[in-house]
Amino acid sequence: MAAMTKIDTGSIFQPDNDEGTSSPGGFGLILGALKKAQTPPPDKRLEFLFEDEYAPTGPSWGARICYGAGMTYLSGLAVGGSWGLLDGLRNPAGRTTRLRLNCILNSMTARGPFVANNLGILALLYNLVHGGVVKAREGRYDLASEVGSAVTAGVIYKSTKGVKQAGVAGLLFGTGMLGYQLAKRYYEERSILHM
Repeated sequence: MAAMTKIDTGSIFQPDNDEGTSSPGGFGLILGALKKAQTPPPDKRLEFLFEDEYAPTGPSWGARICYGAGMTYLSGLAVGGSWGLLDGLRNPAGRTTRLRLNCILNSMTARGPFVANNLGILALLYNLVHGGVVKAREGRYDLASEVGSAVTAGVIYKSTKGVKQAGVAGLLFGTGMLGYQLAKRYYEERSILHM
């Protein structure tokens, strides 16, 4: 049998001196460099996914698309799943408990993704149109750009169903966005007054 030799691993992981240098091939040099690296002081603001979210105009276009589509998709899953749950409980098709549970689950998985996909597409369309409108208006965020983008997204969303349905969808989506923006501004002003 070959004789076993003992390898000294202490010098690999620990620096030989206070400056962080070590034997050649060791990790001490890296550890010393990491120790010397200056990290910025901790920021008390929220961490953002995109660097340009620190701009006074708010999150970037990409951040708005990710957040808007993701939140509306998850909200749609919750609403559609609840709708499916109520539908499955109202119309139990089965004699045994197991068949009733299967009917409820089938109803939830049919309604949840349906609502989530439709709301996610609406959010994507809105954010794409809104990003283009803001870019064309040289970065101005106001009520007109938000409501106009919502109307345009609603019209595009239902454009294959005809002019009448596209107009109704644009009107509904625009009205919903107007209500949302007015409520948001009301609560923002109210929270500023009560600080």
